[in-house]
Amino acid sequence: MSRALSGSLEHLSPPALLRLVSATSPSGILILETDEGALQFEVDRGRVREPSEEQLRLARKVLACRTGNFTFQPQAVDPIEGRALSLSSLAEAAESIDTDTDIEAV
Repeated sequence: MSRALSGSLEHLSPPALLRLVSATSPSGILILETDEGALQFEVDRGRVREPSEEQLRLARKVLACRTGNFTFQPQAVDPIEGRALSLSSLAEAAESIDTDTDIEAV
């Protein structure tokens, strides 16, 4: 994905957006803004740093929203050091986390 992408989450749900960006394996900045909060990811070839439990709980709220906006700006980002997840895996982990579940159990 070499062009900027932006739009409404009413037309492309957050989980579908994450799957799309993950499948195309770009690098850049992905921003999702909703009434439940905002997420910003540095994406390195379709992958992001493993989120903290707090970030994963926020992701669950944001990814459940169907109103808001998104922007993906392709650009070079620093390589991810340490544990990383594909955006698809992040979406799955966020959807399955329970308020009493530790991220290590996901």
